[in-house]
Amino acid sequence: SFLVGHLFYIIAFVTDVGFVWSWWGLPLLVYAGFIYWLLHAYLGKMRIPVIFYITTISVMAWQALGRWSIAPGSSVLLAAVGASFFVVSDSVLSFNLFRQKFSAARSIVLTTYWVAQWFIAMSVVV
Repeated sequence: SFLVGHLFYIIAFVTDVGFVWSWWGLPLLVYAGFIYWLLHAYLGKMRIPVIFYITTISVMAWQALGRWSIAPGSSVLLAAVGASFFVVSDSVLSFNLFRQKFSAARSIVLTTYWVAQWFIAMSVVV
């Protein structure tokens, strides 16, 4: 269900300005590669689904940040910040789930998840 939510966010982010080929794709690609590198030895049968999920959330963040780079404004910035919080949330979640459990993970994941949702929701209101 989270994957579907991110796919809908991608659709929402590209609806008004189209797919944005911004420079933000490069650091997100590097970050996605780093996260995969940290996790790949621990994924087992989940390797392909995790690659697909990492790709999806990276594209979602890329488009949110790309929109902000070509159409700056408060609502676009709020969406970009929200997308960035999703990247943090899902990075911590995946590290905790597949690599190394740690006690603060649940609090970090839930906090960053709800902050991400709040920023994206506020981007519609502003």
